[in-house]
Amino acid sequence: MLRRAACRVPSSSANLGPGYDVFSLALAAPSLEVEVELTDSTTDVEVEPMGRYGDRVNRDPGSNSAARAFIELRRRLKRQTGAKIKILANIPVGKGLGSSAAEAVGAVLSASKALGFELRREEVVRLAASVEPGGHADNAAASALGGFNVILQEESGPEFLNFRAPEALGLVVLVPDVEKGSTEIARAHVPKQVTMSEHVEVTSRIAAACVSMLSGDLRTLLKAVSIDPIVERSRAEAGVYGNCSWEELKEEKLKLLRSYGVALTISGAGPSRLLLYDRANSQSVEEGKRPIDLAVNETVASLERRGHKVVEVYWTGPDNSGAVLKS
Repeated sequence: MLRRAACRVPSSSANLGPGYDVFSLALAAPSLEVEVELTDSTTDVEVEPMGRYGDRVNRDPGSNSAARAFIELRRRLKRQTGAKIKILANIPVGKGLGSSAAEAVGAVLSASKALGFELRREEVVRLAASVEPGGHADNAAASALGGFNVILQEESGPEFLNFRAPEALGLVVLVPDVEKGSTEIARAHVPKQVTMSEHVEVTSRIAAACVSMLSGDLRTLLKAVSIDPIVERSRAEAGVYGNCSWEELKEEKLKLLRSYGVALTISGAGPSRLLLYDRANSQSVEEGKRPIDLAVNETVASLERRGHKVVEVYWTGPDNSGAVLKS
């Protein structure tokens, strides 16, 4: 049995527009690292956050997702051991990029390695998701498995359909200084009932997004994910994403798609904006004048007009590997 193990875990973007609690995508950047060192204590769990966002990570083992995941793993394996959990927290916290799920995935994967158990990745997802608000597994699936994920909700629990995301899919994450509160607060603004026309539109967009993601038809993919008439609309109207009504956000989305071929979605519960584009459309254009450059500039300007500052920009792409143990 090892005494210590560590892994790198990618961030993730859930929902991708219409796929609320169904879609997720692993992002090559940003990422975090989790190290679990077993201790002689039979119960104590210590959380030691560091890194760019270490001061935003909860040190309380009863609230920290990595510690809670370790405690649950320990319970299921019937092992009595303490742990020191170090988190190199380089994923913005509370910005819709799956930082808590990444912490939980990292703790489960590292701790199981240190304890001498080899868990199937699906088991890692389920255990990590069990400590997430509402037990939703979208972010955990992306961080553990990588790539594009579809969550199939069964009575017996979620199942995970994992696919490689197209390499040509480009992604830009814009992180604004909007404080949305907890994920539980954001989930409270999800409507409990929808109209039949809303149901049909969302279903058609989800189906089209799945087919186009798997076939590499990025033009259709970007069109399919650009609008969510249910969750994004409700949260925008509730101010979860900042000073931006749904009509304003929708107008911005349609303009970016029409003018630049770029899809704008809210990453998870927000407030981060995720811009999706086809890298091939920018290969022969001077940097700074590419469609994606113009789309980024417009999105930043739109946020600034509403009194918000963009504090981080990540130019990235899909991570098709998922969490990786460090040697």
